[in-house]
Amino acid sequence: MSVSRHSLQKPKQEKVKKLPAWKSKLPTGLRALLFLKRSVSVFLFLSIAATVIVYSRKEYVEGEWSKSYGELEALLRDERELIATNEALKNQLADLAEKPETGLVPITPKTTIFLDPAQERPLKESQTKTFRGTLGEKTPLGY
Repeated sequence: MSVSRHSLQKPKQEKVKKLPAWKSKLPTGLRALLFLKRSVSVFLFLSIAATVIVYSRKEYVEGEWSKSYGELEALLRDERELIATNEALKNQLADLAEKPETGLVPITPKTTIFLDPAQERPLKESQTKTFRGTLGEKTPLGY
């Protein structure tokens, strides 16, 4: 295998010429269109991000609402069961009260007991002073 001398030699280094800045040579209308394209891209990205955020929030709220609504339905069902049980117990007690072997007497004006009202007693001084002392002397009466 023979290697040529030409391939082993270092290649000549040439200077790379800088290309002129193409932005500065663009017409004003084209620059305006490029700016418009970038602006629309940014606006579109922000709109998509906002849409995703709003949609995810809406789904989260609907999920929480569904869960809470299920709990409400369960509580209402339990309430109806408790009301039905309470009414059944009342009916059972009323049926027991009507039986003569229970010893209960029906209400009549002769069997009704009337109590005299208790005598009115004045408040003790220590209670009123303590109450006024807790509020303070400077408390306005309108509050």
